[in-house]
Amino acid sequence: MASRLLPRLYVLGAAALPRRRQRPAVVRRLLIAHHLLLGDTIMLTPLIKKARERFPQAEIAMTCPRAYAPIYAGRPYGLTILPFDPRSLSDHRALRRQRGFDLALVPGDNRWSALARALDARWIVAFAPDEPSYKDWPVDEMRAMPDTPMAWGDIAARLLDGDAPAPYSPRNGPLPNSVHMRNLRDRIACCTSGRAARTSSGRANAGWKCATGPRRAAMRSC
Repeated sequence: MASRLLPRLYVLGAAALPRRRQRPAVVRRLLIAHHLLLGDTIMLTPLIKKARERFPQAEIAMTCPRAYAPIYAGRPYGLTILPFDPRSLSDHRALRRQRGFDLALVPGDNRWSALARALDARWIVAFAPDEPSYKDWPVDEMRAMPDTPMAWGDIAARLLDGDAPAPYSPRNGPLPNSVHMRNLRDRIACCTSGRAARTSSGRANAGWKCATGPRRAAMRSC
């Protein structure tokens, strides 16, 4: 079974390199860094659309699990997908070749702020606090979680200032077709079979670790 040790060391080594820490006056490249579960990933759509409305000319890229890439084959909102496996060193090297972002947004688990820093993001925005707190060290700007429960999509959109995005329109990009969805179904079946085996053996499902403490309380009504 592939280990996460070498990829983590690679990310931490790249994140430790000097970088220019500066809030961008102009955003030409924007990164959304995460490795969330399927439902949480889909619910990032308000954040993606808000980013497109705020930065209409910017390149917007988003990391995600490899299995979910077919959802975005039609490039809704002009989104570029950067799929990766956290256990794959070659995937992290491929991500590193995409480095050079003006702004990075980290919804969910703040450990991916280290990945954003490894990709030379000049300014990293995430929610605070996270647990344990050492995951926050690469973050430049902390956003408070809401005091009242709300949907995860609305929470994630708060990483950017401004009004809520307009409703979906077909002009924003086509929905996934049946071929894409079959591919997605097959990949998820492959991934979740392994996760179910690990969970039934007594190990916690790592996918749920992204929502702890105040985050889980804010999302409880979803």
